[in-house]
Amino acid sequence: MSTRRLLLSTVAGVLTLTALLAIAILLFGSFGETEGRILGTTIFLALFGLISLPGAILLDQKRHRRLAALLFALSVAGFALATAGIWIGDPPEAFGKLTVTVIAFGLAAAQTGALAGRRRENDTGLLRLLSPAPPGSPSGLPPPARRQSGPRWTRSSSSAPSALP
Repeated sequence: MSTRRLLLSTVAGVLTLTALLAIAILLFGSFGETEGRILGTTIFLALFGLISLPGAILLDQKRHRRLAALLFALSVAGFALATAGIWIGDPPEAFGKLTVTVIAFGLAAAQTGALAGRRRENDTGLLRLLSPAPPGSPSGLPPPARRQSGPRWTRSSSSAPSALP
């Protein structure tokens, strides 16, 4: 089973578990603090599973392995910090800032991974500007536009512009 298929199956299972757990809590039980924490943990598990999905796609394509590893590391760290924040109860402010920072970097890495995994050789110029270069190419950007030479204009003491040599 490929890494991508395994991760997709896991994320789908966790999303199903989260939905079933929420339904069971609402139908058969009282919704207390512990049930809220359990539901929050499963929601975070599903969320960070989705965030790590571009990393699995990159590994499946055998491209940008370091980016995929970074993405997985940030997903695991974000999940661990967010879950600890739920179960601690009243975490310190520095802990909250650290958690939000790791999650923000994880989301940025997920976006970068999604763009890198989507890259194709027949992309339009606009898409090439938005996504990273494929492996082996020096840059995904087109060559810079050349500055046209010509007269430079400046204001003289009169209101009409004059050309500089």
